[in-house]
Amino acid sequence: MSDAVGSVSNKYYPRSVLRFPNTRDGRSLHPTQKNLALIMWLMRTYSRRGHLIYDPFAGSGTTLVAAKRLGRRAVGVELEESHCEVAANRLLKEG
Repeated sequence: MSDAVGSVSNKYYPRSVLRFPNTRDGRSLHPTQKNLALIMWLMRTYSRRGHLIYDPFAGSGTTLVAAKRLGRRAVGVELEESHCEVAANRLLKEG
């Protein structure tokens, strides 16, 4: 990747729409739950193993699960206790 302005590698800037399957099928754990595959793609692309990922709106914990699977450290903040419980249970299932 060049340091020159206007010269950008496609590695970090996709030139077309990224498509990820809808895996929720009406069974989401949170009203605005994000697709795990998408979050993992973003994390692989823009961070490295050991980096700290911060999610100020953790919801059902999708970002935290992705971070755990990819060897990132993570901090999640969520106001709703019921969503915190869902996220904690998801992380426990990850082992």
